[in-house]
Amino acid sequence: MLNNILRAKWQDNQLVDSGLTREEMSQIAQIFVDVWQQFHHKRIAYPKLKASSPAQN
Repeated sequence: MLNNILRAKWQDNQLVDSGLTREEMSQIAQIFVDVWQQFHHKRIAYPKLKASSPAQN
């Protein structure tokens, strides 16, 4: 999806003044995806602790 967005921007000449090459755009897209995946990884399901009764404290 990200590559489609970047390709459309490139084809519309919206990135002409950026000075970026297609190879650099590909690297940026890959880094963006890597960072996004790190932020949206699944959390480990930790076991829930049983609530202790006041008599046990």
